[in-house]
Amino acid sequence: MGVVAAIFSPARRAVIALASLLAMLELDRLVGETLGSDGQTFTIAQAVGPGAFGSMPAWGIWATAVPSPMPLIGIHVLLDVVFFLCYLSLLRQVDTTRPWRIGVRLLFAAEVLEDLMMLLETQRVGSGPAPADYIVAFAATAKWLFVLFLVVRAFGTPIRQRVVAHLRTARALIGVHRVALVVLVAIAAVSLVPRAGVLEQLPDVQRSWITWDEAGRVGVDGGPILGAALVALLLAVSLMAIGRVRSRHFARLAGTSRSAPDRSTYIFWFVAPGVAVLVFAVLLAWSAGTYGDALRFVDLGPFLTFVIVTVLIGVVSLIWDRVRPPTAADTPFRVSPATTVAMVTAAGEVLASLSLTVAGLGMIRSFTAPMLLGLPEYVARGPEGLAGVSFLSAVFAVLGLVLALLGVSGVFGWLIGILAAITPAPLAAPTAASAPVAPPAPLLPPAPEPPTRGERVLRWIMGVAALVFLASLSLFPLQLTHDMALATAVGIVVAWGTLLTVVESRLQEHRPLRVFGAVGMRSVPLLTLFIAIPLLVAQFGGPAALHAIQSGAKVAPGAVRPTLEQAFTRWAEAPGCTVTAPGGATYRPLVLVAAQGGGIRAATWTANVLRRLDSSGGCAPGSVLLSSGASGGSVGLVLLRGQDDGALVTTNSIGDEDGLAAGLAGTLIIDDFAAVTGLRVPSAPGYSENGRWTWQDRAALIQAAWAANSEALTRPYDAEYEPATGWLLLNSTAAGADCRAVISQLDLQIGVGGITDEDPTATCGSDTPSVSGMIDVQAYCDLDIDWATAAMLSARFPIVTPAGRITGVADHDAACRAIGDLQLADGGYSENSGLGTLSDLAPDLTALVRQYNAGRGDAPPVVPFLLYARNEGGADVAAPDVKPASELLVPLLANGTKSALISDAAWLQRLSDDLQDVCTNDERCTDAVSASRRLVAGGVAVAAPRTEPAVISPLGWTLSDISRTQLRWAVASQVPRVCSGRDTAFAGFGDLLDALGSHPEGC
Repeated sequence: MGVVAAIFSPARRAVIALASLLAMLELDRLVGETLGSDGQTFTIAQAVGPGAFGSMPAWGIWATAVPSPMPLIGIHVLLDVVFFLCYLSLLRQVDTTRPWRIGVRLLFAAEVLEDLMMLLETQRVGSGPAPADYIVAFAATAKWLFVLFLVVRAFGTPIRQRVVAHLRTARALIGVHRVALVVLVAIAAVSLVPRAGVLEQLPDVQRSWITWDEAGRVGVDGGPILGAALVALLLAVSLMAIGRVRSRHFARLAGTSRSAPDRSTYIFWFVAPGVAVLVFAVLLAWSAGTYGDALRFVDLGPFLTFVIVTVLIGVVSLIWDRVRPPTAADTPFRVSPATTVAMVTAAGEVLASLSLTVAGLGMIRSFTAPMLLGLPEYVARGPEGLAGVSFLSAVFAVLGLVLALLGVSGVFGWLIGILAAITPAPLAAPTAASAPVAPPAPLLPPAPEPPTRGERVLRWIMGVAALVFLASLSLFPLQLTHDMALATAVGIVVAWGTLLTVVESRLQEHRPLRVFGAVGMRSVPLLTLFIAIPLLVAQFGGPAALHAIQSGAKVAPGAVRPTLEQAFTRWAEAPGCTVTAPGGATYRPLVLVAAQGGGIRAATWTANVLRRLDSSGGCAPGSVLLSSGASGGSVGLVLLRGQDDGALVTTNSIGDEDGLAAGLAGTLIIDDFAAVTGLRVPSAPGYSENGRWTWQDRAALIQAAWAANSEALTRPYDAEYEPATGWLLLNSTAAGADCRAVISQLDLQIGVGGITDEDPTATCGSDTPSVSGMIDVQAYCDLDIDWATAAMLSARFPIVTPAGRITGVADHDAACRAIGDLQLADGGYSENSGLGTLSDLAPDLTALVRQYNAGRGDAPPVVPFLLYARNEGGADVAAPDVKPASELLVPLLANGTKSALISDAAWLQRLSDDLQDVCTNDERCTDAVSASRRLVAGGVAVAAPRTEPAVISPLGWTLSDISRTQLRWAVASQVPRVCSGRDTAFAGFGDLLDALGSHPEGC
């Protein structure tokens, strides 16, 4: 550890430790996705965590797993060595007392023993217990006990006093540079937090730098890489500029008294915003032609609230100052005695340089998993080109480490200075190897009093540039964000931070206005106002027009929805296909499909699965009667309508960065401005058919990006049957009403049993909701929409997409107006699998099938199956054995039963039972059902990615080529029969294809 400390500075050691930790977390996830022969999985964190003795079976499971995770565990050990050498060398400098040194040495010994025994375990053969299992568990337990000892010891008086002093200093520094810190933390949160789902979106955008086509050709997309490099540089420069403005402002005010606010403060910063809004409203009315037409873009409640609040702040303070002039006692500028100008200046430089470190660490997180999948056992089992992807990922990961180290190596200077100022002497002493390079020359000379003209000009330039950037994205969101999701997100965050910094530094040149001083504030609470005013305006609930769904598409002529009975009759009367099962029983298969939600990942998975089903031969084509989807699953179903392989191309097209980038512009600028000020700024033509500038919220912008790449989504909504998907049931959620709202091609006829014609939401939140609290929206409102709007109503995932409102129904009946009052959010909020709606309809459908089978004559009986397109893995992991628990833990364990009973598995079991009873006293029908259930256990098949080490595909609206190829390969691996359905509750996709007569290879 002494060698490590001599070569690397403390900051470099911290960065290397973080990089090692991020890589180990990815390794831990990959190992945790390795399925043992008994269907169990374990993570490394479980095997060497505080409960290591309870996870000793992990080593036997890993030893028999295929592919073997032992090479990954070996790499994890090597990274762990780097990690603990770095963090232990830092711990040594925290305290010099004998107990602390002994604790660090014992922790070092436990880490060494644990890693040595883990390396030995990677060579084991056989699944039985081994002595090394106990030694690993012992070493891991000892390690955590020594960690606990050091934590308790750290609360001792000497260390605690130093920590408290450093925290006070850090608090003072954060107060000065809070805007830059918020920007940096926000970017770090979406880049570094190792959590699947939405937080995997930015890493997947970075993985899109690597191209990978269906032929296995691998390459590099230079455009996004160059753009990311420019973004990283501009972020660092912007944070440096923000930091220096704040540091100079602090230097100017430290130890001085501020004068009372002058007239320009009142007029320019408080009265002017309200006046500017009024002027904007007049210009908007003039440009619209008539004042009445302009009111379509003005929401009076938020508008008047914003104007009144901003104007009153300045007016009341001005009157107060005239009536009762301020005294010197009102004016002190509070400065922490532990804070110096040099420390504040250094802190600003550190935050700027750390932006490079965050960017580099983000690359390590993004590319570690695809790099590790280049091991021979994974390349041999994976898609063609995986080795090339692994090599390029390794290159980017190494570049990320270099960039992370550059961020703490004096690129922007002052790093060692700040460490020396706020850390104990052992940590602060620089060595020849850690001496920083000379800091760059400041943009401006040391802060004078008062501000120079040059500084004022610089602040104006920064503020105007930020305003122009934000305004440009508001007016041209689709045109300026094309294929630039990363640049859009970072640019918007930096622009808002720059604007806040410029305004705040200007406001704090004088004492705060009397309105703020009256409540004890010593500076203008700009960030507080940034939060408080939107919260105040939010009390109005938001007008319906703000997030109205896109309409005016002219529903296809003759779009009369059939009932469930009419739909089944049409399907049954169409030419059918018969399957002969082993043993001679014959039947006509009927398939119901449920498509789980999950953003563009779900859309891609659903399109791949159903396209494979429709092209598999046998009785698969035309066998689907109904498909129910939620969120991205609904988008995938809609994309399949009327398309062949083009649906798969379209999912790739709508999964590029356009939709995400435009949505970010809407989320972070356009919708926020409209919600706070009440003014909906028209933007350049996008989704609008007539080519006019009009209001487009973030949902409309995403739809516009989709429409540019998908002809299927622009077609008028209709009620026609599509063989690949059947009739569609797209599930949304009526927020606040506790209802599922369904956009259905079928007339579900659920306006009975408690739901009234006047208010279809009457029983949704009651104890006895009708049909599980489901609303058939089109039974009450004749929506004039296209397929993009229908899909988006199911896929409105807040905060990325707003809840939709149905407008233009004021002249309709009371029931339609009740629907219009609802806020329709993502279907995943109420039930993300799409199974709930099918479960509601299953009893009626089963009765129709039973009636048909009873009167079919010599025709083969209809046998229903269910296909669940689940885009999440883990469906093939065996549930752990239930073991008795301590009585103290029983309440906690029992509390989880409720969620288990409404899980996907519970829905599937209910549907399996419902679809079983389709025969009367008919031996041929009973034999057919029994034969089909021997092929597909329970009549339910689950098409889900197998549990195996893989890159995580994000929940979001863009996918990299790596994620697309992985999903495509996962579907292909589902086609062979794995026969899992023979001995488990539910079958696999290949087993269903066998039951449909396509006879895939397999067991």
